[in-house]
Amino acid sequence: MATDGVHVDSAQSKAMNLQVLKRQGADIMEIMDTASHVV
Repeated sequence: MATDGVHVDSAQSKAMNLQVLKRQGADIMEIMDTASHVV
């Protein structure tokens, strides 16, 4: 049972990390888009 819990935790943390990366990527794209307009 302990190993099952670990697998679930790692899967959840991976999913959360992906969501965070997607948000950061979107923010970076927005910043780059704004910067290109300024230039």
